[in-house]
Amino acid sequence: MKLLDFDKEDINNPAVVHVLHQIDEHASETNLRLGSMEAKLDRVAGAFPASDFEGHRRYHETMIEMLAERRRLRIAIQEKTISGAIWAGIVFLGVASWKYLIEAISRGS
Repeated sequence: MKLLDFDKEDINNPAVVHVLHQIDEHASETNLRLGSMEAKLDRVAGAFPASDFEGHRRYHETMIEMLAERRRLRIAIQEKTISGAIWAGIVFLGVASWKYLIEAISRGS
């Protein structure tokens, strides 16, 4: 694909003609690459609902916040469960000790 239109005969310098051919080839390659990039960008934009990049970003931020909240909730539940289990153990030991003490006193009298 030629982008530059010139006649070699009008330019009486082979070095200039060579450079112009190189420029033409480079421009053609650049146009092909840009076309490819535009097609890829169109596919990327098409991946977003209604090409709403900002809405997609907000959706991900919301999902990240929800996951962080779930983690915090899970940690809080684990802490409360462990705390409750420890307190239940303490109360059990206290009640068992109290019963043992009462039985020991009852037997001694």
